[in-house]
Amino acid sequence: MIVSHKHKFIFIKTHKTATQTFYNVIKPHLGPEDVLVGDEAVPHPDDNSIVYDTSLNVDKKFDTGMSGEDARSVMGNHIPWFTIKEIVGDDIWDEYTKFTIERSPTDRIVSLFCFLHPLLVRTKARANPSLPIEQIREIQSKTPLELEPDGLRNYFKMWAEVQIEADILDLVDKETYSASVVERERNNNKQTARKLNYDVFFYDRPSEINILVGQTHFCNFPPLNNNNILVSDGHFRNKDRPGVYQRYLSFEGQCRFLNYGYYHDGEDLKVDEILDFRSTISDIQYLNDFFTRNNINIHLTSNEWVDKSLNIQFRKKMDRWGISPLPKTAWWYEAPGGQELQNKIENKFKDYVKN
Repeated sequence: MIVSHKHKFIFIKTHKTATQTFYNVIKPHLGPEDVLVGDEAVPHPDDNSIVYDTSLNVDKKFDTGMSGEDARSVMGNHIPWFTIKEIVGDDIWDEYTKFTIERSPTDRIVSLFCFLHPLLVRTKARANPSLPIEQIREIQSKTPLELEPDGLRNYFKMWAEVQIEADILDLVDKETYSASVVERERNNNKQTARKLNYDVFFYDRPSEINILVGQTHFCNFPPLNNNNILVSDGHFRNKDRPGVYQRYLSFEGQCRFLNYGYYHDGEDLKVDEILDFRSTISDIQYLNDFFTRNNINIHLTSNEWVDKSLNIQFRKKMDRWGISPLPKTAWWYEAPGGQELQNKIENKFKDYVKN
């Protein structure tokens, strides 16, 4: 969240909508008493220079006696509207301009999937060591996405559909936005997966292939239907049941999947304006026009956005590292059942956000 006393606005952070970049760009324009609840300083791995530091006065207490850190310690830096209101108090909440950024759900859900599955879409695969050396080299030069695109796209469809069909948790319950809800989410999604006959989702059976290399296990990933391709289980292993997959991580955070709960209570919108993600990242004048309309004395330049855009900097690094760009959003919905999935997503979000 950002609470700017200098400019009299409150910004609510959503998922996969370039809000970290927005923080990075806006921070220099904030006043000395303003509060920005983001991430602490992140050093560059090569030279220890600061990549970004999107925190400001997180311990500063409002008249309510609460601070941004009170929420961040429980929810991280994505804080829903009703908690922000509790922190700042009714007077500030009612007086200040409140806004957020949202994205087409069909687009955002693809972005979220790729963010939660770096081992499948960004990281080079590990090959089954029983293969001939030339085949091993070929497999290990590509990502699982490049090797088995259809299998991964089908997995994306199941992953999205389980969360669409699962029961919605209480949007105005703090627990929904905290780690304490994980066990409920797991059970909720597991029941939904089984109802849809997607048992593969939770890997209740031992891995067919499980090879220990140093401290890392490499296992087959069933949705790919190719046991020649192995992935590190570092993010997926159930520590209490060695040898059994646990892929709960990619399902934790229903609020992150739904997104609209950060600014909507399920019946009414709780912000004054929702900025469009695509316009925000592509047209600096779009943001400046918003500021002007709301008497916010900030005027951004294109150079500010480019220089501080984490997405742009990451794409430059991808080019240097030889990482292939991910498929466009439309590709993920081109498989059998893809149009049906798109319709389900649009129907799920139609009462909350515009496509």
